[in-house]
Amino acid sequence: MTNLRCMLEEAATISKHQPAIRQGERIILYSEWNELSAAVARRLEERGVRRGDRIGLFMATDWRMLVLITGIIRAGAVAVPVSTRLPRAGVVASLRRVDSNRILAYLSEKKDGGLEGIEVWSPDDFLGTPETAASPAPPMPLDAPAMIVFTSGSSNEPRPAVLSYGNLYYNAQGANANLRLHSKDTWLLNLPLYHVSGLGVMFRCMLGGASVVIPEQRETLVQAIARYRPTFLSLVPTQLSDLLRENEVPGIDAARVLLVGGAACDPALVEQAVAKRWPVYLTYGMTETGSQIATMPVDAPPSRRMATSGKVLRHRTVRIADDGEILVRGPCVFSGYWQDGAVQAATDAEGWWHTGDLGAVDADGYLTVRGRRDALIISGGENIQPEEVEACLRAIEGVVQAVVLGVPHPRFGQRPVAVVKATGGDEMLWRKRLNAVLPAFKVPDAFFPWPDEPWAEGMKASRARLAAWIAERSA
Repeated sequence: MTNLRCMLEEAATISKHQPAIRQGERIILYSEWNELSAAVARRLEERGVRRGDRIGLFMATDWRMLVLITGIIRAGAVAVPVSTRLPRAGVVASLRRVDSNRILAYLSEKKDGGLEGIEVWSPDDFLGTPETAASPAPPMPLDAPAMIVFTSGSSNEPRPAVLSYGNLYYNAQGANANLRLHSKDTWLLNLPLYHVSGLGVMFRCMLGGASVVIPEQRETLVQAIARYRPTFLSLVPTQLSDLLRENEVPGIDAARVLLVGGAACDPALVEQAVAKRWPVYLTYGMTETGSQIATMPVDAPPSRRMATSGKVLRHRTVRIADDGEILVRGPCVFSGYWQDGAVQAATDAEGWWHTGDLGAVDADGYLTVRGRRDALIISGGENIQPEEVEACLRAIEGVVQAVVLGVPHPRFGQRPVAVVKATGGDEMLWRKRLNAVLPAFKVPDAFFPWPDEPWAEGMKASRARLAAWIAERSA
């Protein structure tokens, strides 16, 4: 098979009168989403957009963005969502990296500035009521670039990963088969669409005929759960921690799946959630694989839920290299990075993607992720995996977030230091708690307060930025 039928058109055929998107009081049926998407594609073509053109999107998570992304892909172009946390110069730099000079955004050169050379199109010019009925979508080539998604940049500079239509399709198919998503389900989209974790929700729902539920801009996560009572939620560990601190989370009883990923999750958080009978499913994935690689199966025993990322999903094959690195192969693996005006392949000669993560697969097929290979700290000949120390820190009451980094040391080569975001406690307490559970050489030499900087916010903290910040403070 080299072509697929458009996922949205297929959903509109099967689930025509099924709610596809809900945001506040607005409900969009699958038939309406398909018609709006077709109109976007037609209007893009009228503006001169051609197959393979890269079109930026700079918008908050909103029903409009779902329609625009599917319309861009339907037109044969490539959707490039850009982080809304970036300043205008960062938006321009992101577009330059993918050789694009067009962006859909509620911006203007006169009011916002800093957009020299970028043609800004208002989303409203493409989202009006369709003048004619939707024409059939063309077949979607499996290997055609559909999206460019910037990696999280947690260990280095964000890179533009090119995901084909087939990558997105097969990732959603394997994820849905494991979690048994069906047309009566609703999935709360509370993660940004410039992250692959947010995009994955959209494609899984399209493929399964389920509904995407989008909180309104001022709604908190707790308010959204109470209002919409979703059956599926995607959470990062920090969000799970926040929910567990609530005395009550109305509506959480409707959830069939709480999918937790995006970073290492403290087993203590999973244990607390299980004690509340919350249906937590840990997952491990990457931008370069279109989202999930492994996810906890529905029949996993409690002991597995605490310590592993689950089993490898369909349409992915995982191998552990001799040095412990996790390698992935299959139709979910991305086409490569956009560089110098073209897609540069990033897999090895046998098609394996080298994730840079260390891990192991046990005899029952459960994958345990131990941390980033490039984050390993070698101190006096001893190996320190930062993620292990971070998990111990996050288990301490009051600690919200922690990142452990290696800094140069004249005697030991490297020593660990920690950057900690906390609502209580201090270095004396943290050191005492760590000494009780870790060997002394793994306990950080110093603890820094979390930086009050825009780049330190978001789903994943950049280790590279934090390392540079520490170096500046230590100079």
